[in-house]
Amino acid sequence: MSPAQQAKYWWEWARVRDWYVAHGKTKPEADAMRHELHKKALGADKSTKVFTNRDLDKVFSAFRAIYDGGNLNAQMDAEDQPHRRRAKMEAWCINLSREVWPLDLESDPEFVRGKKLNAMAYRINKLPFDRCNDVQLAKIAGALEVQKKRDLERQIEQVEESDKNPF
Repeated sequence: MSPAQQAKYWWEWARVRDWYVAHGKTKPEADAMRHELHKKALGADKSTKVFTNRDLDKVFSAFRAIYDGGNLNAQMDAEDQPHRRRAKMEAWCINLSREVWPLDLESDPEFVRGKKLNAMAYRINKLPFDRCNDVQLAKIAGALEVQKKRDLERQIEQVEESDKNPF
C-alpha cells in the first residue's frame, strides 16, 4: 500500500474501532476484530502490507458496513473503486495518446489512435486495450509518458541545432 492508502486504511479502521467501543467493546477487543474483518472481506486473514487495491476496496467496504451500516451507497462506492480507477487510467492513456500521436489524417484519427493503443496493449500486456485492468493501463500510460518525453527531447534538440546553424 502507498502511504496515502495506509493513512486512509488507519483512518477507516479508527472509525470502525470507535463504533465498536461505542457499542460496548474494549479497544483491545475491537483491535482483535480487525483481523476478523479481513477474513470476512477477503476470505483469509491477510496482512495490510500485502494488500492489493482490490483487497483494500473489499476491506473498506466491510469497514463501512460496520460504521455506516445504514448507508448502502458508502458500501457500494467502496466496491465500485476498481471500475473508477480503470476509467481514470483509460482516460489518462487516451489523453496521453493524443499528445504522443497528434494525428492529422483525413481518416478518423480516433480510430487510428485506438488501433495504436490496442497494439501497444497487446505488446505490453498481451490483452486488448479494453480488457486491461487499471494496473495494466498504468503500464501503458508509463510507456506513453516515456514516448512523450523522448519526443519533447527530440524537439528541443532540433531547436538547438537550428539555433547553431542558421543557414
